[in-house]
Amino acid sequence: MSLAIIPGSYDPPTLGHVELIRRAARLFDRVIALVMVNDQKQALFSLEERFSLVKESVAGIPGAEADFFGGMTYDYIRDHGVDAIVKGLRNAQDFTYECEIARFNQLHAPQADTLFLYAEPRWDHVSSSRVKEAFLAGEDVSAWVAPPVRKALEKKLGAQRHTHRQ
Repeated sequence: MSLAIIPGSYDPPTLGHVELIRRAARLFDRVIALVMVNDQKQALFSLEERFSLVKESVAGIPGAEADFFGGMTYDYIRDHGVDAIVKGLRNAQDFTYECEIARFNQLHAPQADTLFLYAEPRWDHVSSSRVKEAFLAGEDVSAWVAPPVRKALEKKLGAQRHTHRQ
């Protein structure tokens, strides 16, 4: 039984993430959207909130599930018998960044290959950071995130949101 992980901060999960998970689930028996801690980023949502949002987002995808981990990706790979790491690419910057991480993981967990899937064009401009920025600017992000994520953004950032445009 093949197992792939899709590690990320998912802060918050977008429909681009969900599309990537759905595509990966067609390629592997099991796919885990792995919510990770990234010390380089200031997270809006707690690890538990992100896990809950991802779990809800993948609930309807056969073979997909969510998990969270606070350590190194290669430790999770080793401890869970992971066969592959799947990462989505939107642009050349993503490719450069993800290649560095793939090389690092290959050194520490050579049993898991990294596979890159290009984002569908409709998602190539969507990132978690862009969703938060757009929401705060008063834009409608409903086309970029699932309804539970939209509600979580409203709960977390609603008071800071700019609802008027110049």
